[in-house]
Formats: sequence, structure tokens, C-alpha cells
Amino acid sequence: MLLGMKGFISAVFVSAMIAAPLLAQPSTDDVTPDVQRLYAEAKTAEQQDDSSTAIAKYRTILRISPDLAPAYNNLGMLYFKRHDYPQAVLVLEQGLKIKEDMPTAIAMLGLSYSELGDDRKAEPLLRHALRADAGNEDVKLSLAHVLLALGKNQESSPTVE
Repeated sequence: MLLGMKGFISAVFVSAMIAAPLLAQPSTDDVTPDVQRLYAEAKTAEQQDDSSTAIAKYRTILRISPDLAPAYNNLGMLYFKRHDYPQAVLVLEQGLKIKEDMPTAIAMLGLSYSELGDDRKAEPLLRHALRADAGNEDVKLSLAHVLLALGKNQESSPTVE
């Protein structure tokens, strides 16, 4: 039951999230016209439920602009939606090395670790995500699940109140 609940929490969380906009960094030289075009194509592919094409577009963006952190966030979200948690972890960690303050990426990384059964790595990430967005009920529920899995029952109950 808990594993099913964890998958449900992750699905609800991802469906409620909005990826950090790639073009939110207009001052960077990394957002070239080619990157803007590829981003638009990736978003169109996502809207058409063509994650393979969207993933390919984001990977191309990252070859052109390897320091564009929001592209890692968006790519990580696609892998997360596909339940490819090992790949999501790799991509999200790369993005967070470039830009540490991406709450959505931090939350997805924590959820990915949780899905992989690594609740010890998930806990601090989910706590961080909850500090960034204290009202996020999905993160609260995920953190409560992780705390229960770690045997921290006393800590888990106030998390979901």
C-alpha cells in the first residue's frame, strides 16, 4: 500500500508542478535564438505527449548551452514523469550543481530518491523543498511518507497537519 501511495503522491505532485521557465534568464548569453527555437519545440512536443522528442530537444539545448540550469529541471521532470528515476536523479543533480536554488528540481530529486527507495537522500531534499514552499501539500505528504519509512514516526505527523 505504501509503495502505491508513494507512486500516487509522485504522480499528483508532477501533474501539479510547472517547470521552471527556460527563458526566465534573459540576461544570459546561453539563450540563443537556436535555444529559444528548441525550447519552443520541446514544449510543443510535451503538449503533444511526445516525451521522446521533448527529451531529445532538451538534450540538444544542453549540448549547446551546458550551463542552462532550467533546461536540466525541465529534462529531469520529463524523466521523472516517465518513471525513469535514475536518469532523473542524474539530470537534476547536474542542474543543481549549476544553480542550487531551484525548488522544483530539489523536490523532484527528493521524490526520485524516494521512488528509488533511498529515503535517507530524499529526506533533506524534501525538507528543503518544503521550506521553499511550505504550503505544498504534495511535498508534505511525500516527506511524511519518507519519515515513516525511516522510522521517524514522531516527526512525520506534524508534517501533514
